[in-house]
Amino acid sequence: MATSNSSSGLTHASRHIGVIALTVRDDSMTAPKGSPRSYPKGCHIIVDPAREASPGDRVVVNLGRRESVFGQLERDGGGQQRLVKLNPAYEPVALPEGAKVLGVVVQTQIDEVDV
Repeated sequence: MATSNSSSGLTHASRHIGVIALTVRDDSMTAPKGSPRSYPKGCHIIVDPAREASPGDRVVVNLGRRESVFGQLERDGGGQQRLVKLNPAYEPVALPEGAKVLGVVVQTQIDEVDV
């Protein structure tokens, strides 16, 4: 059964053999045309919780209070970790103390037709 967290932009779809499948619920990770990576609303991402995250990886991070977000992990000039959205209409999300990376995106599935 899928569960939703509307503030996160993600829906938890399933968990199998150590990976988590999530559905992207907004356009914050939809990149401008011509970008090599884009995660449009409705696509499915496969997240590996065992993979160590590095700057530049696309990750899912728990911000606490059951709120998780999807973005590209970066460090600003002061060393503070943040999530950058691929859609330039969205501001980066500063990661608060205690934020936990839940996993690194390792695969994406985009349906050919809307269901």
